[in-house]
Amino acid sequence: MKWISVEDRLPKIPEKRFGVSVLVAEFDPVYEELNPGHGYDVHEATYHIISDAERKFWKYPEEVKKDFAVIYYGISDAVGWGPCSDEVTHWMPMIDPPLR
Repeated sequence: MKWISVEDRLPKIPEKRFGVSVLVAEFDPVYEELNPGHGYDVHEATYHIISDAERKFWKYPEEVKKDFAVIYYGISDAVGWGPCSDEVTHWMPMIDPPLR
């Protein structure tokens, strides 16, 4: 599999689902400046349809209908979803898990 630029295309959300899990590459320009050649972070994210509650809480502009989100672990062990903290530049489909 190869990385797909978000400028070329975005993940397709399957019918009757709110999102799809993908691998993303986020670019952090500050970390790149501190550690040249290492500004990318790769991890799992969900490309999803933004709900009205998310739009209000995260202050998404009205024209943004879908976005990449990650799980956040809070100080009090609370878990929630939120936008990726850095710019997602590339993505790829999740690989199949191993068979048992």
